[in-house]
Amino acid sequence: MFRGAVIGKATAGDNYVKLGIRPEHLARDKKTVLELALQIAEPLYANTSLHSRVPVSKQLVALSLPGVHSIEAGQGSVRFSVSPSCINLSDPANGLGLQG
Repeated sequence: MFRGAVIGKATAGDNYVKLGIRPEHLARDKKTVLELALQIAEPLYANTSLHSRVPVSKQLVALSLPGVHSIEAGQGSVRFSVSPSCINLSDPANGLGLQG
């Protein structure tokens, strides 16, 4: 379960998993908790590639939003959401996807 949405049936005990989300599956959403500190906006014709970091862990996150978006250096954080059906979980020990 992720944020109240069932992603798949658990077949093992509690442990760490690797969370994978494709850049184009993230969408701006002011109501969610996935907050990213934006660093660079790179317009690529019909889409804009955004480079960001998770504020606490400093983990790099790439996003691809439709349309042209610009950001200012030090603009701060923006919130994003993702549909549970677009979340991929894998075992960090072997990289294999976890099936539901």
